Amino acid sequence: RWWDANPSGRVLNRFSGDVETMDQAVTNIIGVLFGAVLFLVGHCAVLLITTPLIVFLLPLCALLMEFYAKSYRSTIREVRRIELVSMSTVYQNMVE
Repeated sequence: RWWDANPSGRVLNRFSGDVETMDQAVTNIIGVLFGAVLFLVGHCAVLLITTPLIVFLLPLCALLMEFYAKSYRSTIREVRRIELVSMSTVYQNMVE
């Protein structure tokens, strides 16, 4: 129905705008990710140069951060699920 009501040029223009938005977003995300990796590598290099014994502590810190990240992700996923379930009754009452 929507496809029949709108000319193909308008549909194509809409999709090309969406693709352009995604291209810009992905480019920005890759830039931020690259900057974060360089930031981490630079800090680790400075730590290793100034305190060579830190080489034994960095893997332990990385493992602890990975454990923390896994528990955080599972917790925030559950909190978000509970939030959405509780909000669904509010939205349902609004519709009725």
